[in-house]
Amino acid sequence: MMITTNYTITCLSPVHVGTGAKLDWLDGFAADKRWWRMDIDRVVAGGGNPVALTRAMQDPQFSWRAWLRRNNLRHADAAVYSITSWFDPGDLEIREAIKDVYHRPYLPGSSIKGAIRTAILRCLLQDDEAVKQRLKEYLSAGIYDLQPPARFAAEPLEEELLGSHPNRDLMRSLHVADSAPAGIKQLLLGETAVYTLRNDKLAIKTGYGQDYRQFVEWLIPGTALDASLGIDDFLFAPAARPALRFTEGQENAVRDLARCCNDFARDLLDREQRFYAQHQASSLINDCTRLRAELDSLPAGAFLLNAGWGGGWETRTAGDVVRELLTDQEFRDLRQPYELGKSPDRYDQSYLDHYFPHSRHLAHQGGIPRTLGWMKFEPKEGT
Repeated sequence: MMITTNYTITCLSPVHVGTGAKLDWLDGFAADKRWWRMDIDRVVAGGGNPVALTRAMQDPQFSWRAWLRRNNLRHADAAVYSITSWFDPGDLEIREAIKDVYHRPYLPGSSIKGAIRTAILRCLLQDDEAVKQRLKEYLSAGIYDLQPPARFAAEPLEEELLGSHPNRDLMRSLHVADSAPAGIKQLLLGETAVYTLRNDKLAIKTGYGQDYRQFVEWLIPGTALDASLGIDDFLFAPAARPALRFTEGQENAVRDLARCCNDFARDLLDREQRFYAQHQASSLINDCTRLRAELDSLPAGAFLLNAGWGGGWETRTAGDVVRELLTDQEFRDLRQPYELGKSPDRYDQSYLDHYFPHSRHLAHQGGIPRTLGWMKFEPKEGT
């Protein structure tokens, strides 16, 4: 039997879940405080000459705005959609948000489930001292010799806590549907930047002839979407226990996923607030304070989650537990093969080790950095 809970998801900060596609000046243009995503079929249907257009787009100085004006085409007739954009991205890369076939943004269930999976994994690890000890032994001994690819580094831990075979994976019990779509008006083309430590302050990363800014299509704060989470009750029934061998602790973690997510969010926000306070980032301190207030006032069954792009290493791992188990040198040696926390020589490495991770992807609104990816899940009445 599937036990389903319907939720209202509210974006508490800009949220970007992307398609993986990177758009540029050939895909659209900014005008009238909007970014217009061009559609070649619409351009041709509106009277644009496809041969002339192909030739024009080979010119590095090609401009959609100028081309449409010369061919007497309106922006709205040639674009598949447009979204608010207060700035012209110019030559900067644009990360496209995932949308349905009607170009309406939504949150894919896989992204939500992945974030919940991390919270459940951390919950199981925190609650089992024996597993933590085995993890410490594994990290302290074998990983330096094995050096598995980054995506497989945590595989032994995941197999022990969640199951060693897909058919016996604990996350089979959790079904997360894609959210219902939001309107295109809920998307905004916003600027993000990589911030890093400089002179003991958090500042936009610069140097090496590289621009560390990007534009992303994000769901604006306050956007509300509907989604459902289901727990397959049969997989925890006595009849399934001989085959799946889920423990009581595993079952409790799934059934009480709201607690796991909130414990993870609380510890993460506390660490982030301390980091921002140490590096004089007042707007980000305020963000953490506001999010902690949301967390502390949640109704029963509700939870906070950080998902999508830009959350960083802290939101995607149980790294805080790993760090507690290792000495500073062991933690540095663990990160080195994966170039985590790598910095130019002009910075003191021991200082940056202390504050790992020392960089953040942040929304950049009016020169003010803001956190990314935070959402609130509130169960609907009667579910």
